[in-house]
Amino acid sequence: MRGRTVIYVTAFTLIQGAFGHSQTTYEVPCNSSNNIFEISVANELGHTIESAELRPVSIPSWLEMSPGFETVSSLPAGTERIVRFHFSVLKSAPVHAAATVGFVVTTPWGERWNKKIALSVSPPVQSVLFQNYPNPFNPETIIAYQLHENAHVQISIYDILGKVVTSLADNEESAGYHEIRWNAADMAGSVYLLHISAIRGNGKKVLESSRKIVILK
Repeated sequence: MRGRTVIYVTAFTLIQGAFGHSQTTYEVPCNSSNNIFEISVANELGHTIESAELRPVSIPSWLEMSPGFETVSSLPAGTERIVRFHFSVLKSAPVHAAATVGFVVTTPWGERWNKKIALSVSPPVQSVLFQNYPNPFNPETIIAYQLHENAHVQISIYDILGKVVTSLADNEESAGYHEIRWNAADMAGSVYLLHISAIRGNGKKVLESSRKIVILK
């Protein structure tokens, strides 16, 4: 889990017929929580806005945001108000993939303004093999790992004598979070060693790690 990111959006200006898009792509950390959209809503209409609703729309499936909307009340002409939305980036978020979050401001009189904020998810800061869950297990478990860059991944299961009993992966994987669900119904109950090796195309090692796993029968 990485620390939060605060995204300052300062160009949401309410003028007649305004429609805008972010000219900046904001990078947010993968698998992070308590991030903030801090939006400055500026009234340049020439009259007081008694009430306006700011609502996020078109939210990517890998992003959770709250609250669902915020109300701005009594915003005089020439002034601005800061509105904040908290969001989390789920571990399933695709790294480096372009995405947008839309925001809409509406008033009870049918006035409407739109803005889209461009986002990109940064890769993990380090590669990690997580402990499988559940462990001990019977017959299924989830094996999870993350890569800070693209690599060729090999995942093998060894018995207590050091013999490879099964291979779970031998393929190219992109940076980010990955999961494998393993059904070990045909394996004997025992202690095994889960081993992962991730190597870049130039031979550089991205990840080499092992975890002890236990199958109960």
